Amino acid sequence: MTDGESTKVAIACQGGGSHTAFTAGVLKGLLREWDEGYELVGISGTSGGAFNALAAWYGLVTADEEAAAFYDRSR
Repeated sequence: MTDGESTKVAIACQGGGSHTAFTAGVLKGLLREWDEGYELVGISGTSGGAFNALAAWYGLVTADEEAAAFYDRSR
């Protein structure tokens, strides 16, 4: 990596009951505190994790943080 180049990050979200809820909380924390030195290049998931990935990605690409339920910067 050279100076000024961001670190590329891809996220895989686990599904399955309580794992889905945990993943939503982790994504909320990660996206709330995201450092500009990182570039999100992909996000995917299985089962409920796929829903979390979709909600996060939709909120990011539309710049509509409220559309992604867990991406609420007001808190």
